[in-house]
Amino acid sequence: HTLKFSDNAIRHIIKLTHYHPYMIQLLCQRIWERAHFNKSVNEHLVEEAFIDTTIQDALVHGSQAFYWLWIGISLEEQIFASAFAEKSSPFQQLSLSDVRNIIKKNAKILRISERERPHEKLVQRHILNEVGEEAFCFEIELFRQWVKNNQPLDAVKRSIDQKLNPEADRYYQNGKICFELG
Repeated sequence: HTLKFSDNAIRHIIKLTHYHPYMIQLLCQRIWERAHFNKSVNEHLVEEAFIDTTIQDALVHGSQAFYWLWIGISLEEQIFASAFAEKSSPFQQLSLSDVRNIIKKNAKILRISERERPHEKLVQRHILNEVGEEAFCFEIELFRQWVKNNQPLDAVKRSIDQKLNPEADRYYQNGKICFELG
């Protein structure tokens, strides 16, 4: 049994993966398994809408690879990527000032050094694309969706707190337990 993909479906896969070989393989494997095991594709023709229903499955099955990409970026890059992903929709562009405002509004103590310029490093690492003057979008939409689902800004902040000051985090956790116990 083989699958046929409409032209729109092929364009959609490329758009979601930005030609990344592993991401294409991951998404197509999930499409193939879902289509054949669930008998859910008529005449074995894959359309764009069917791909969209398979994305969540791909994010779950590819979570180790996405996590590997995540831990390969610096804390400042994680903050920037998390803020961007959390407040953007698929294929959306955000300006540098939009992302900085998101960070300031959602986590007052998180700061990104102007010197570090995490957006530039994320472009160099092919996580973001610069699509205009100080305007960006995620290069791999599947990764943006994984970050949005698995690395929200609050969780990133907690993770950074734990890494940078484990003693303070222990005090916080103990205080939280005491508060919950009354």
